[in-house]
Amino acid sequence: DDATVLCAVSEFYDSFRHRDLARMQDVWLKAPYVKCIHPFEKWSVGFDQVAASWRKLFQDKEFRPSAIAVDSLSVHVRGITAVATCSERLMTQADRLAYAATNVFSKVRGRWLMTHRHVSESGAKMRKTEGRRAEPEEEESDYDLEEESEFDSEDDEDEVFEREGQDLAAGTWRALRQLSAQQRLSSVARIKLLQDMLRSPGESVPERAYEMLLKEVPVAEQKAAWEDFAALMLAEA
Repeated sequence: DDATVLCAVSEFYDSFRHRDLARMQDVWLKAPYVKCIHPFEKWSVGFDQVAASWRKLFQDKEFRPSAIAVDSLSVHVRGITAVATCSERLMTQADRLAYAATNVFSKVRGRWLMTHRHVSESGAKMRKTEGRRAEPEEEESDYDLEEESEFDSEDDEDEVFEREGQDLAAGTWRALRQLSAQQRLSSVARIKLLQDMLRSPGESVPERAYEMLLKEVPVAEQKAAWEDFAALMLAEA
């Protein structure tokens, strides 16, 4: 399956490079729960919104002509789910932009189709200005825990998820805490992921990853599934 997943990843980026909307639409699973998160844009949820977001991007004169290069591609496959993480460099006449991307595929009727894409800036932060051009701004820490955190302590995390009675959220939170205990996820990164969960209950990347990779996993696959989950969470954070 690794080879066929790589083919699906290649098809996605080829359609991106050629700004081919028909090919891009064919890459995605036509389902109401697929999600695409472009930089500087609102989340697109459902196939129709995702297709519209790519149409808008391809028609944007600010990004034409452009070229995209992919580095540090890593693919993890477990069952019918594949996670591809990489660095993206988008080069236009006006800008050189660097991004970290997470692409999730599901195997449906023998084809690997994209179900989730999340792209965030990497390296120097960029400030969006009128006309869609991005300009550098001073680097700041991602979170000031004293000002931004919705949790004063790990006990508060317990209380939030137990109060809400969300089994999926509680399981995801426990997995994130375990990553933190293993020193594979910083406290700042864990808080960021928890805040994402509260902003998008049941639809956040940590919860979807937990549901796809860790729920009801056969004993023989648990170690590999945990490593895939850890890799995805580190990329997302």
